[in-house]
Amino acid sequence: MAAGVAASAGGPGKWTAITGKGPNTVEAGVARTSDGRLHVAYHQKAGATAALRYARINKRGKAVAASTLESGWTTINPSVDLTHTPGNGKLHVFFSGIRSTVVGELFDGELAMKESDTGGSSWTPPIPASEDGDAAYIGAGIGAGADPRKAGAGTRVGAWGDSGANANGFNFGGLNATYNLATVGVGIGMPEVVVDNQGRVYGAWQQINSGGKGIYARELTNTGPLSPVWHAPGSSANGRNSFRYQQERTALAGRAGKAGAWVAYGKGYPQTRKILLWRVGANKAKAIVTGKRARGAKHISIATGRQGRLWIFWEKGGRYLVTRTNKKAAKAGRIRVVKPPKGWKSTHRLFGEGAAKRLDLFAHVGKNAATNRTFHTQVRL
Repeated sequence: MAAGVAASAGGPGKWTAITGKGPNTVEAGVARTSDGRLHVAYHQKAGATAALRYARINKRGKAVAASTLESGWTTINPSVDLTHTPGNGKLHVFFSGIRSTVVGELFDGELAMKESDTGGSSWTPPIPASEDGDAAYIGAGIGAGADPRKAGAGTRVGAWGDSGANANGFNFGGLNATYNLATVGVGIGMPEVVVDNQGRVYGAWQQINSGGKGIYARELTNTGPLSPVWHAPGSSANGRNSFRYQQERTALAGRAGKAGAWVAYGKGYPQTRKILLWRVGANKAKAIVTGKRARGAKHISIATGRQGRLWIFWEKGGRYLVTRTNKKAAKAGRIRVVKPPKGWKSTHRLFGEGAAKRLDLFAHVGKNAATNRTFHTQVRL
């Protein structure tokens, strides 16, 4: 077993270290294929260079395979995303970085992509997935539809915050074109992309510019974004001048077998008072969790469940709270409290995958940069 991946099982009640040590900004990409296996791709510091690593987790939560996809890069952004193509099971990992400082280097900050059609056992060389550099805060999706207004079957789409000196906001694009979603300059990031069962693509992001703070979303097409830009109701306060920025990718998810996309987030500033669930484009958001369980919630995240359900989970008071909606995503069920990995100091990222009967929960925790790691466990309700 390669370094950085534990061989023990991360089943219900047990945490398994998935990544090696790294910065607090590490956010891995996760995707589940039809065989029930969960796949993980992540950034790994490797001495003076950076690597892109991959692991596969079986139904019992055990890491059964590990490999290095890229190594020796000058830098790789800690934000990595992983998707799979519905139907054929192809995996695609999206990442960005600087492969070398040699003049004319192809990968000089641009969004890059690798593909596997063998369940993760072999991968293609990286290819560019954006037209410009300085890609950071990556989200990605795979199209499943055939309507020209939607993402065609197998279409690979990515979204990224532009962190360069000439930053122009939040971008979206496929392999051959880049479209600007929100031209607001610096102060925008943490995007996510989902593709619904109709093949429609949605992007959501967080914005911290004065007068325009909050969570935003819009529908996308192969030829650029569709208007309008929607502001998530209740995601900001004081005339959109106050907003509690989330450290993870924006909590955007689709529902199995349903059209549309949903965002989970906190209402209240400076402390969360309620957890809201908003269907992108709707005029109002629903308070899905209220009372003492919602007050002070941080790291609010979401994952697609079975039969139209959504998993919603967050950190509060040093514990993780997990709930799941009903099939109509109209109300939340019971809440389960999960203890964090032993020896943790701070939670930096919280994310998960919920297409199985349980939630596969990931937490990036640690005392400092020398000890931060991503752990995995399973949660049943």
